[in-house]
Amino acid sequence: MKKIMQNWGDKQLEIVEVVDATGPNVYSDAVKAGRFGLHHLGTYVDNADELVKYFKDNYNINVIQSGKAGPVNFYYLDTEQTLGFILELINIKKRRRVKKNE
Repeated sequence: MKKIMQNWGDKQLEIVEVVDATGPNVYSDAVKAGRFGLHHLGTYVDNADELVKYFKDNYNINVIQSGKAGPVNFYYLDTEQTLGFILELINIKKRRRVKKNE
């Protein structure tokens, strides 16, 4: 997979090209289904676990893929039929800073 990411203030644009993928993933699934263009919108949240439960309990919307990259946990929600795109919840785990005196 190739990615280009650009930030503008608190906004980020991500362009993804699936080149070669091993195993199922939401990007290859979209290409195989002939869906091109807007794939997902992501939002940074502090409470991803609570929101995943909220979407499941209130709207029967499930996580279709999740992962971790360093301190970042991400969850793709199955909102394509509802919103027309996949909603991504991005949760950055804050690392506790240790003071020199501790």
